[in-house]
Amino acid sequence: GIKLMQDGIPLNVADGGGDFQAIEPLAARYIEVFRGASALEYGSDTLGGAINYVMPTGYDADRFRLRVETGSFDYSRVMAASGGVNGDVDYFTSLSAYQQDGFRDWSQQKNARLFSNIGFRIAPDLETRFYASYVNTDSQLPGNLTKEQLEDNPKQANKFSFSGRQKRDFELARIANRTVKTLDNGQIEFSTYYSQKELWHPIYQVLEQRSDDYGVNVRYVNESPLAGHRNRFIVGMESHFGEMDDDRFVNQNGHARKRTADFDQEVSTYSLYGENHFYLLPELALVAGVQATHTTRNQDDLLKASGTDLTREKSYQRVSPKLGMIYDATPDIQFFSNMSNSFEPPSFSELATGTAVSPVFADAQHATTFEVGSRGELGIAQWDVALYRANVRKELLARIDPATGAPLGTTNADKTVHQGIEAGLNLSLGNHFALNQVYLFNDFYFDDDAVFGDNRIAGIPRHFYKAELLYQGKKGFYAGPNVEWSPEKYYVDHANTV
Repeated sequence: GIKLMQDGIPLNVADGGGDFQAIEPLAARYIEVFRGASALEYGSDTLGGAINYVMPTGYDADRFRLRVETGSFDYSRVMAASGGVNGDVDYFTSLSAYQQDGFRDWSQQKNARLFSNIGFRIAPDLETRFYASYVNTDSQLPGNLTKEQLEDNPKQANKFSFSGRQKRDFELARIANRTVKTLDNGQIEFSTYYSQKELWHPIYQVLEQRSDDYGVNVRYVNESPLAGHRNRFIVGMESHFGEMDDDRFVNQNGHARKRTADFDQEVSTYSLYGENHFYLLPELALVAGVQATHTTRNQDDLLKASGTDLTREKSYQRVSPKLGMIYDATPDIQFFSNMSNSFEPPSFSELATGTAVSPVFADAQHATTFEVGSRGELGIAQWDVALYRANVRKELLARIDPATGAPLGTTNADKTVHQGIEAGLNLSLGNHFALNQVYLFNDFYFDDDAVFGDNRIAGIPRHFYKAELLYQGKKGFYAGPNVEWSPEKYYVDHANTV
């Protein structure tokens, strides 16, 4: 549901899945968040939008930087980073290590991450930058608890997770390149990437997977006037490919025993997108965009266990349009609105449920979303607020058994509604104090579903508030309390029983 990027280069694997453990936020110079339809300019048409981690370069990085953190439950994190410039060449590199025993039994985590880039200014209007990253992460999985278990001992692990030594460990190596050619009224960007991931994942079975993902992307931005009016035009093409060896074994206390499955899986995704901002007035822009996506999922069953052939092939395609407008009431106050479509095919892990002989293949999720909002600053206040409604069809929902906590797989709902408010308000209180606040109203529910009727969608607090009162002193010192508050209980199962 969210497109992850590093300097505009996709981090998601080819089937759309993303992994936040493959990212080191401390290595980012800053982070851009494109909510919903705003992410179309980077080729995203998913409901959740996109997050872009912008890396430091040698031109804006410290020569040396060291960060050390420590906390409860043997928590520690160390990061060292360096950057510099030599003529037309610059570099940045960071190395971090993290570990924590965790509050619960069997919940230890540790990882090490290397993120680096090197840039070459070939000409005043041409730059190319190479990226390299390596991640090694190990995570014990304590599993879900029933309400009774939680009240009895919240530190305990799920007995099946503990006896099966359930974990999620992987190594990831990734290289990428982004080349930018500056034009008179815009630029053209060309990017490529390749990643290799090896996953060791003992759960109900032992999953041993090796995946190779690669892609080629082109993006063109033109800001030439159109008919005497300011205009910004973006067009891009993305192609992503993935190959995975998916081996599965009987899990005996965390060890792989008899092989149960051997799959070769392939994914290909092609998308073409465009967006135009036409300024009808200096302060009023009309926005129109569209994205066309075609993606396939192919699985070759090499083992054919019990005489059952699980070779599968499935494809998804859709055209997703967008219309909107942006009005700058003043240089510091902006209003916006849009209507958009979104599209999300299932990843391989979400593709099929049911029996091996008669699987049920998931459909792609799509939605029509309406949004209106404002952002800006006035006096001591900075705000960002949006009201939205998404009419979702075939929503991909993970289900659990509330009695045992066991996962029941991913299925499509018929019709669901996501609507509510996202609001942020920051207040500057004098020279050194700031009050930062976020409020969410999440009205998420099924719409006359055959199984769940008009129930609430599980796992989403209806109201959520977060605030921080911060003192900011000299030379970077800061301190202050923060609070998170969900003023009413919310369900953990779609049947709304717990």
